[in-house]
Amino acid sequence: MAMIILVLEDVNETRDGIEKLLKADGYRVALARDETDAIESARQQRPDLILVSVAGLPHEVIATARRVRERVLRRRTANENTVGARRRRAPDGCRSDPGLRGGALRA
Repeated sequence: MAMIILVLEDVNETRDGIEKLLKADGYRVALARDETDAIESARQQRPDLILVSVAGLPHEVIATARRVRERVLRRRTANENTVGARRRRAPDGCRSDPGLRGGALRA
């Protein structure tokens, strides 16, 4: 499966160009025009990489990238903790995993 790259770029023409180049190299691409779009898209797409290219001073761009990453990771961690709380140990030491079909057990 191809890697998903989320492109956060505030200039339409640049965003479109980056998308074409990445798709030509076989990547799946999700696009965002601002921080809010990037957070929502990252939550839905679960990208392997987030490319941030927005106007601003370097420290502002870095802060934007960190906020996107932290909000997405915070949500993922919360979701993983919820799934982990649903797992129960069977008497034989296996854990049931609600994500597996038919209530399959994972050792």
